[in-house]
Amino acid sequence: MSDKKGIFSFLSNWSEKDSSENEGSKDATTTTTKENQSSRPAVVITDEIEAFAVEKTQELLKLSQFQGDVSPRYKKGYTLCIEISNAGDDLGRIIGKNGSCLQALQILIKFFIIRKFEISLRVVVDAGDYKNRHQSQMKRMALKAADDVITSGNNIKLDPMNAVDRRTIHVLFENHNDIITQSEGEGDERHIVLMKRDDAK
Repeated sequence: MSDKKGIFSFLSNWSEKDSSENEGSKDATTTTTKENQSSRPAVVITDEIEAFAVEKTQELLKLSQFQGDVSPRYKKGYTLCIEISNAGDDLGRIIGKNGSCLQALQILIKFFIIRKFEISLRVVVDAGDYKNRHQSQMKRMALKAADDVITSGNNIKLDPMNAVDRRTIHVLFENHNDIITQSEGEGDERHIVLMKRDDAK
C-alpha cells in the first residue's frame, strides 16, 4: 500500500496549493474571460484530444499501481469529462481526501493537453460517481447550516474545503435573500462562513 501511495500523495498536496492560487485570481479574470468567450469560435474537443487525455490518465493510474479503467464520459464546448471505473479497493485512494487526488489528476491532464495541443480546456476526472455524490452532500450540509443561521442569527463556520468546493458554496448562495458567504482562513484551514444579510427581512 505504501508503494501505491507515492505519486498520489504528492498530487494530493499539490492540487490544493494550485487551486488556492487560482481562487485568488478568479475574480480578476472573470470579466476578461466572458469578453473573450463571445468573440472566440466554438471549440470542438477532437477525438485525438479525448483519446490523449484518456491515455494519459490511464498511464498515471498505472504509474501509481492502481487498478481502474479510464473512458470518456462526455465532451461539451471547453469541458472534457473522464470516468475511472472498476477501481476496486483502490477507489478511495484514487479519489483522495475530499477529492484531492481527482483534482490533481485534472490539473495534470489539463497541463498535458496544453503542452501538446496548445489549448486550455476544463478537465473533469471522476471515479465512482464521487463528484455528484460529494456535491449533493455538500450542498445539503450548507443549506441546513443556512437555516440555522437564519433561525439563530449567528454566523456558522463550515468545515475547511478546497477551492473548487468553496466556489460551489459561494455560487449556491450568490442570489440568496437571507445568506451571504465569506471565505476565511489560510491553507488547509480555509473555510466558508455563512452570515445573515444585514438587510434581510
